[in-house]
Amino acid sequence: MLDNQKSYDLICEILSFTKSSNALNEKLNKLSDEDWERILHVTTKQGVPLVLFDRLRKLDDTVRIPQFAQARLLETYHRSLAKNMRMMHHAKLILNLLRNHHIDVIALKGIYLVESIYGNIGLRTFFDLDLMVRKKDLHHAMAVMKDDGYVLSTYYDMEDDNQDIKHIPAIKKGKGPYVELHWGLLEENVPFEIDLSGVWQRAIPVNVCGEDVLALSNEDLILHLCIHFTYQHHMDIGLKALYDIALVIQKCQNQINWNRIVSISKLWGVEKVIWLTFSLLGRILNVYIPKAVLKNLLPRDTQHHILALAINQLKTYAHIEEKIDVTPDLVNLYSRKNLFVKIKLTLNRVFIPKRIMARAYNLSPSSIKIYFYYFIRFKELLIHYAPTILKISQKDEEALATVKSEQIKGELIDWYRNR
Repeated sequence: MLDNQKSYDLICEILSFTKSSNALNEKLNKLSDEDWERILHVTTKQGVPLVLFDRLRKLDDTVRIPQFAQARLLETYHRSLAKNMRMMHHAKLILNLLRNHHIDVIALKGIYLVESIYGNIGLRTFFDLDLMVRKKDLHHAMAVMKDDGYVLSTYYDMEDDNQDIKHIPAIKKGKGPYVELHWGLLEENVPFEIDLSGVWQRAIPVNVCGEDVLALSNEDLILHLCIHFTYQHHMDIGLKALYDIALVIQKCQNQINWNRIVSISKLWGVEKVIWLTFSLLGRILNVYIPKAVLKNLLPRDTQHHILALAINQLKTYAHIEEKIDVTPDLVNLYSRKNLFVKIKLTLNRVFIPKRIMARAYNLSPSSIKIYFYYFIRFKELLIHYAPTILKISQKDEEALATVKSEQIKGELIDWYRNR
């Protein structure tokens, strides 16, 4: 009987970008109903039930898939299709609105990928609309959206020091989806330097939801998705994000300028992030990446231990049944022995800058109320993380596995930043 780890390995084999083999078909035909239940469970956890649905229906007719598994995947597809049709209806209205006010827009992530890369709007879910405008157009775009009925979900002031975010807080209109207006691809307080002027110069005209807008160039799209998956989310958002990158490379392989990817990576300072992501693509999904590209990204040693850490991180995510809510601060607190250091770390976690408190609690940073909310924050943190602290102290297996996962994240982040 399959466990989570074996199911994960088999799912990777199904999603692999190599031709389906007789060996894979034989493995699938030997699966029991209980095995298929486990595969569906892990697939959902990894965010790829729709991709699994698409891959399975393209397999040889000799592969026997239980009726219940087919029915459940088909139902998931139909739900996704209906939801995405509503999302794209709202996206069309927004894109048309901004275009009519002469605001250039780059469609990011899901809203672009689902139509232009997946080619079937039911095969990839997305939960909000990510759109990028030039920073100089942000005030105008916000005013246009506000006049149309969109409301900020929390406090935001363009004049604040907003280097820790890359988009305004989500905005929403009625029962429509949340919209995130980006001005950058990455926060400004990270150790990388994204050249946004170059991104805009390389942007390409596309049609999204029936509207003429812009998209990232193939090279910038790949780099953005790599950074989003490997650096920003530390590879803990499942195979869905890795598959996005793989599909872009497969669909655009004849148009990709690999030398440009290397040169932009070096310009931005993200060579290690891209090397690691490309290495994972080759190892896990058998995506072809030219060896010269990998060598040019990381010409020194091959960093096998780093790749092993990343693969372990992905497998840890697949293995943990119930991921415990652990933050880097909590891991740091857990690893320290000195009581004074523990107290200092706790206070730093509670007394965050007023600007960030304002966004967290929808207050003005100049309001006297904000001081009261620090007590509320302390209470909320205590209630939220007390069960986690208890599980760690009791040596709970999944809690310790999650702590180990966070420690690996920290090690990888240090490696990215050490140039």
